[in-house]
This record gives sequence, C-alpha cells and structure tokens, in this order.
Amino acid sequence: MNNASASHPDGIRTAPSPLRRRMILGLCGLVIFFSGCVVGGGLTVRFLWNRWTEAMQDQQNIVGRVSHRLERTLDLDATQTDRVREILQNRLSNLNEIRRRVKPDVQHELDGLFEDINAVLNPDQQIRWQRRFDLFENRMLPADWREPEASSTR
Repeated sequence: MNNASASHPDGIRTAPSPLRRRMILGLCGLVIFFSGCVVGGGLTVRFLWNRWTEAMQDQQNIVGRVSHRLERTLDLDATQTDRVREILQNRLSNLNEIRRRVKPDVQHELDGLFEDINAVLNPDQQIRWQRRFDLFENRMLPADWREPEASSTR
C-alpha cells in the first residue's frame, strides 16, 4: 500500500482546505513581519547607540554641537550663544583636566579587574574574557582613554 492510499480511504490524496492554507500563509506572514520588526529595531538601537557614544567621545566638536543645539532649542541670540560657547569651553576643559588626573587610577582598577577575573579562568575562557573585556572598554571608555598597547599586553 502506498502513502497516497493511506491518507484517504479511497486512495486519493486531498489538498488542505482553503481556510487552512490561508491560516498557514497568514501565520508565515506574521512571523516574517515580526522578525523584520525585531531586526530593524535592533539595528536602529545599535546605530543610535554608536552615534551617541561617538558624539560624546568626540571632545573636539562637542562644544560646537552642544552650543548649536542650545541655540536652536532655546532660541539664543548671538551674544548668548557666544557666552554659552565660552562657558562650555571652560567647563569642558576643567572636566578634561579632572579626567586626565583620574585616568591612571581608572586604568589601574580596570587592569586589576581584568587580571583578577583572568586568574580564575581556564585558557579557553581567558580568550573569551579578553574579547568581552576589550568590547567593554571600547564601549565604556572615551576614545582618548583607551591604550592600544594595553590589550596586546594582556
């Protein structure tokens, strides 16, 4: 006896009902639609995150960007805009000086964190930890804080 006769008493294979075909087609459409939404949303979040971190780490252009945005959103006149630029330049300069002073302490703590966890891991885990830690540093630290030789010496 062949498979065709097993599916129907008369040996005739029947097609699925039109309602069932529409349900399957609709379900497949929904799966594709929601998959696209998830992928599109994830890519959008990733793009925006990268743009934001890049803008925040670019200390050379941040005064111009912030003052321009404040000028537009607060409707500043030319005198106010110049004063805001001057304030931003002075305060960001002070913040950069603070960052320069604490950078060795931050780097020391990060190195200690890496080494302490690395000591607990087996060689395979150490390789994966190195990659994850490098990603962490790249995402969380300003570009001028990262030391290219630091990851090669670990």
